[in-house]
Amino acid sequence: MLEGLFSIVTAIAEAIFAAGETLTFIDLSALLVVLLFEVMLWFILWLLELVLSLFKWRKPRLVKKPV
Repeated sequence: MLEGLFSIVTAIAEAIFAAGETLTFIDLSALLVVLLFEVMLWFILWLLELVLSLFKWRKPRLVKKPV
């Protein structure tokens, strides 16, 4: 998921600074929508884990380190 987010951010940066391949307005807006949905999904999952750990009085689950 991080790799996808990184590729979206680099594509947007390339479009803004006109480095490399240029994107059309539709492509750029589609990338921004995908970026917005990914950030919202991460925030919702983080908030859900926080609420569950508060109301169930348990420790939050550990996130495994990437290999």
